[in-house]
Amino acid sequence: MSLISFGANFRFSQCQLFLWHDTIRTSQANFTSPSSSNIAPWLLDSGASYHVTADLNNLSLHAPYTDHDDVMIGDGTTLPITHTGSVSLPTLNSSFHLQDVLCVPTMQKNLISIAMFCQTNNVSVELFPTCFHMKDLRTGDILLQGGTKDGVYEWPVASSSSSPILAFSTVKTTTSIWHQRLGHPASSILNHILSFYHLNFSSHKHFCCNAYLSNKSHKLPFSTSTLITSRPLQIIFSDVWTSPIVSHDGYKYYVIFVDHFIKYIWFYPLKQKSDVQIVFKRYKAIVEKYFQQNIVSFYSDNGGEYIALKTFLFENGISHLTTPPHTPEHNGFSER
Repeated sequence: MSLISFGANFRFSQCQLFLWHDTIRTSQANFTSPSSSNIAPWLLDSGASYHVTADLNNLSLHAPYTDHDDVMIGDGTTLPITHTGSVSLPTLNSSFHLQDVLCVPTMQKNLISIAMFCQTNNVSVELFPTCFHMKDLRTGDILLQGGTKDGVYEWPVASSSSSPILAFSTVKTTTSIWHQRLGHPASSILNHILSFYHLNFSSHKHFCCNAYLSNKSHKLPFSTSTLITSRPLQIIFSDVWTSPIVSHDGYKYYVIFVDHFIKYIWFYPLKQKSDVQIVFKRYKAIVEKYFQQNIVSFYSDNGGEYIALKTFLFENGISHLTTPPHTPEHNGFSER
């Protein structure tokens, strides 16, 4: 039976828990120390393979546990599993479900298995130094934001509906909330506005805004290259660079040729960009004689110096691949 561990993301005592079965199947768990709060919060745990609650009242649907499994701590003491069931965790905008929750009254802590939670609710979890984000897997929208308490990631507790609604409060607004209210400005602009207008706020240095990062991105990320070569000279990448100053020998440009298979770089200084055609013919003669095989494909941008090579490449049976306009990422080997 595979190991079941609890407590990878929060502080726990030195004793370890084991799920003990009559057939000597064991599963490991880390036992947290008791909480002084009357209502134990739900803690997110990336090391737990099952949800666990200490209070049967947390389960909306439950049934007695009829198997012979027990939870055994490191000193040999066993902790019985009394019930299994499910529970819903409502939030302001949605509701999340926990299935196959084990009720172990002597655990004292309520644990959410991140792996099971993500599978059941079709979400992903991003962990940050002082908070976590729950995101929809399909759209990437943030469905829930929570914080940390005493070094653990704690599920946010919904405010009671019977609590009075206050028009004004002495609680200071965090910089994260001001960032959202002011239309997701850059940090320098946000700090200037807060200071200039003397807005009360509580410092929250580490916050991550998904909307701000998305809007600052000018391009979608490029996927990893799928090009595969099995020998030298199958694909040659090339790029021309312009120097801000002219060298002592009068060179203002240089061209490089990068072999995709061996990643070796050939470097040639140029006085004019049009010299690329002459240099490439020299390069071709050297490498084809050295490797005893021909260049198959040549990859470059659509610069005039490479367009002038098209006839020569065609006559020598070399396919010429070019990047789309304004996408140097496609020629990343030589650009880097």
